[in-house]
Amino acid sequence: MNKIMLWNIRSIQNKKSELNYLIYKEQPEIIGICETWLKGKDKFSIPNYQILRKDRIEHTGGGLAFCIKNDIQFRPIILSDRYRNRIETSGIMINYKNKWLNVLLMYNPCNNLNTEEIDYYINQIGDPKIIIGDFNAHHICWNPKLNAKLANKTGKSIFEIINQNNIIVLTPPGLTTRIDPQSAKGTTIDLVLATPSLAHFEVETGPNLGSDHFPIIIKDNNHTKDILSKEKKWRYTEEGWNRFQKELTDKDLDNITSLNELIDLLKDTGLKCFKFENNINKNKPNKPWWNERCKEIVKLRNRAFNKWRKKPNKENQIDYKILVIKTRQIIERKENRGKNFVQH
Repeated sequence: MNKIMLWNIRSIQNKKSELNYLIYKEQPEIIGICETWLKGKDKFSIPNYQILRKDRIEHTGGGLAFCIKNDIQFRPIILSDRYRNRIETSGIMINYKNKWLNVLLMYNPCNNLNTEEIDYYINQIGDPKIIIGDFNAHHICWNPKLNAKLANKTGKSIFEIINQNNIIVLTPPGLTTRIDPQSAKGTTIDLVLATPSLAHFEVETGPNLGSDHFPIIIKDNNHTKDILSKEKKWRYTEEGWNRFQKELTDKDLDNITSLNELIDLLKDTGLKCFKFENNINKNKPNKPWWNERCKEIVKLRNRAFNKWRKKPNKENQIDYKILVIKTRQIIERKENRGKNFVQH
């Protein structure tokens, strides 16, 4: 497993193209989605992924979903749901290095949660564990610029839990995960917690995609190192073979006195005539509908976003929102003419 992704999407239905682009760009094996806003009658699927949904039954909004790539072995975790009216949760176990890794997805709809409520769910899953979600928790531990007096009850509860349990915060301090739609101020409320054995996981934000939350990308650095350390494969071509044979013909092979000398000669000659295959993201799907118009409108949207963040006045906010809508319309129009990765 290389990547887990977390995103408070605030409605899957109106961000299908953005999710499509994110999957294409990041190629995550596991996606945890908060605020799907899906109801039982709504259809949602992603090619090459299995979907595990937990829709909010009462009231609008909310809802969770796990999207698990087809080649990942997993099992749902059946959670006792005592506080379902206070916090939304879903869990899975995935095969990670021939062991079960427990993944807990949580969404707190701005309730003031105490330690008992959060611990109730964390204690239901075994180690190793990774806990991801939008906690709406404010604390200087992960948001150092926050006025300590503004730490809320949920933030204090999570801080107490990590101090009393074998859990660490993987989210880098000060990593902005949400932008307030009115003030453009950044906060850190989408968190990644884990047992210390997963300290090698790296957490960063993905691109701005029109939601008030940034996607959170969780990378397994050990997996990347394993890929890079694997022996590279030669990429053979007819032209390369012809050159390889000519190079060897011109060498004085009679003066070679050992096997190591012969191996070195063959390797050095091969480096001149052939290239290595790059196996990373080799199976990344093509996206022929993504053209210069798509790239340009995304650049304009991001430029408007940065301008609004620097000067959060009404004019810049309106300009940004207009470009968010225009970007979505252009991308959806282009995508509908090509191959859809997210089906509905």
